[in-house]
Amino acid sequence: MKNILNRPAETQGRTDRWPGTDPEFPSPRYFQIHFEHLHSVVAELRREVFQLKKELVHLRAVTEGERSASQRLSS
Repeated sequence: MKNILNRPAETQGRTDRWPGTDPEFPSPRYFQIHFEHLHSVVAELRREVFQLKKELVHLRAVTEGERSASQRLSS
């Protein structure tokens, strides 16, 4: 069989860069990148939830004000 990657035959098909690790198991760098991404997504979601809470408080205040005004007009 021709070695198309110009690597020794005993390393053909191996994807690991750390001797003694399972080539089928993702590398530590994969997990670092994965969790960094998750951390940034969670941080963004927290910012959005905080902003939505502020908007909800504002909407409740506006609707309470409108409700109070309409009750005063109807009495």
